[in-house]
Amino acid sequence: MISNLAKLSVLRRLNLIILLSSLFCLSAYSQGHEDRIEMKAYPNPTQGNFTIKSEIPLDQLETILITDINGRVIHGFTVESSLHTLEFDFHNHPAGEYFVHLLFKNSSERLRIQKTD
Repeated sequence: MISNLAKLSVLRRLNLIILLSSLFCLSAYSQGHEDRIEMKAYPNPTQGNFTIKSEIPLDQLETILITDINGRVIHGFTVESSLHTLEFDFHNHPAGEYFVHLLFKNSSERLRIQKTD
């Protein structure tokens, strides 16, 4: 679990990411890194399951947050495995646009996911 202090920090960072997201048209961006970290989400659009693939181990993340188009947090969790891919089951969520926020210590990535029926 994330401590209350850590949650506050994560939520502040998420608000900054959401605010900055309107300035970017890329499906993923890196904030705080000179070089972009290669992150992919597929299939996109999806009817249910989707996979996130990273060039670096996902246990280097502080937090993963999934938000809807309005910025409401749908899921939030940490990864304790050195995997490079994660699979998500989105069958129970309505069609729409979602964002996966991958929060590292000094950077963040945002992936846009389109859920269809």
